[in-house]
Amino acid sequence: MVHCANCGQELEESYHFCPKCGVRVVAGIKAGSDDFSKDLKKTLAGTAEEMNEALARLLEELQRRLGEQRP
Repeated sequence: MVHCANCGQELEESYHFCPKCGVRVVAGIKAGSDDFSKDLKKTLAGTAEEMNEALARLLEELQRRLGEQRP
């Protein structure tokens, strides 16, 4: 796991900017990334997708459990 040299935030290997402080990190420097908003949108879209998948699994589990409790 990678950490931001500026604030110490734990980062995914693919992050080009720190989501906590906004500083461009090593992967971003190597990739030549200079557009924080574009990178942030990409990161947020991926996070939103992961959250949607987790919520869908939770909903399925809740429906299953509720179905088991009905007489």
